[in-house]
Amino acid sequence: MSRVKGLLDKYFEERKNDPEFLATLAVEKILYDILKRMDEKNMSKAELARKLGLTPPRISQILNNANKNNPTVETLVKLANAVGMDSLEIHFSFQPEINELDDIETIWASECQQWMHSYSNTFKEQAA
Repeated sequence: MSRVKGLLDKYFEERKNDPEFLATLAVEKILYDILKRMDEKNMSKAELARKLGLTPPRISQILNNANKNNPTVETLVKLANAVGMDSLEIHFSFQPEINELDDIETIWASECQQWMHSYSNTFKEQAA
């Protein structure tokens, strides 16, 4: 994990004065916290959508930051409150926490394995 942390530290250092990058990072951190709270409460996106009067696809779009147009602070607060987070629990953080680095490393390793498996299958098909 120390190699991953070193790479992330370098990445953040190079972008520490980029307001757009920092805003996106803060939004992603809050969305991560909201998704984590949903998981802790076994709350579905459909249930969250009902609480906010939105459609499940719209909730997915917001939570995945699908269009990369960061949600407003007001939207983030509404989401956080709907999952039971007090507004004071919303933290703008510009550096992932150690447990999040574990998540990132696990996801990265899984994606690499999937890519290698896909590449291996493609190579086998071409050889046949």
